[in-house]
Amino acid sequence: MDVQTQEADRFLDFLSRKNIDASALADAEPAVFQKWKALFDQMHEESFLMHQKFHINPIRRKYPKTRYPSR
Repeated sequence: MDVQTQEADRFLDFLSRKNIDASALADAEPAVFQKWKALFDQMHEESFLMHQKFHINPIRRKYPKTRYPSR
């Protein structure tokens, strides 16, 4: 496995842990996905989290990984 693949896997794992559907985000907002991936590749995960803290929740609400049944 090459370094670029490992970095992509790390980013996808991060999105998954934040309950964000990576494929839905990449399809709907490719510019945001690419920007986040580029930033994530350049900094530590915690730094990325602090840098994007107020942007993660709206994205998580728009593209949730887990769909909850409505009541």
